[in-house]
Amino acid sequence: MRRSRSAAAAAAVLWIAAACAACRATRDPIRVHEGTLEIENQTDQPWREVTVTMNAYYVAKASALEPHARLDAPLGNFMNGWGQHFDGRREPIRTIVVRATTASGDPIELTWSSQEKSLAEQLRSTGKK
Repeated sequence: MRRSRSAAAAAAVLWIAAACAACRATRDPIRVHEGTLEIENQTDQPWREVTVTMNAYYVAKASALEPHARLDAPLGNFMNGWGQHFDGRREPIRTIVVRATTASGDPIELTWSSQEKSLAEQLRSTGKK
């Protein structure tokens, strides 16, 4: 009886660990959270020349993003061609496109659209009430 309980407990621990690993694997690589855009490199290769474009004209850049690392960019740091900073109180986030190059020269492109999320989720993630 004692062995079967121990085996059941061990199986439960393994199941929970596997479920947690599965949750991490399906995490969205582009997230907006509390006024910050989070980009996660979920690959095993470093990214170079990372360009993030929001709503087709607000841009932020990073020289690199290492494997399994995260880039945090405050939304107010995104700037358009006229030098104007993004203001989430006046304009919703509609699209985000991340472009980069791997160390071997292969292109990377990730996209996010607010149409994939409900308006309530988008407003909650940008900190609006």
